[in-house]
Amino acid sequence: MVNLFFVFDHTLRSDSPQIRERYSIREAAAIAHNDYTDASARKRIKDLMSATQANTLFKSRFAIVNVWRSIAGPVITSPLTCCDAQTVSEDEIHASERRAKGRIGELELVSYSPKHRWYYYPEMTKNEVLMIKTYDSESKARAKRSVHTAFKNSLAPENAQPRQSIESRMFVFF
Repeated sequence: MVNLFFVFDHTLRSDSPQIRERYSIREAAAIAHNDYTDASARKRIKDLMSATQANTLFKSRFAIVNVWRSIAGPVITSPLTCCDAQTVSEDEIHASERRAKGRIGELELVSYSPKHRWYYYPEMTKNEVLMIKTYDSESKARAKRSVHTAFKNSLAPENAQPRQSIESRMFVFF
């Protein structure tokens, strides 16, 4: 059995066009999605590891976990929200091509259902972190994915500081 983790991919986001332009960073994702499909999770390992390492690691269960936090004050304007995995059915999940600089992958989009239960963590600060399991290779895992998105908080004061966040992804092999 392999017990290992490997950190990769760091993404900075902001809901301020001025900050995005100044630092060449991405906007907060405003569509309900999950970051990986079975194919794209395995491909990401192959992209980052040697063929020998990948083949060895594929013999273990693995997950991809996003570590998400604010980098500038409390997140008020575009908080991250996660859907309870137990309320999302497989027939609501749809693979979709995702093009990034230098690579093509897949992510999962989700169809709307009134059964979905969404949760968010209001006014998360730089001292708080949210860990999101976005992929689990165990097909019978209680939560194989975590559908998530940002949303425009209609209760945010007009002068609220724009969201600025970072998410780092890691493989966890166990």
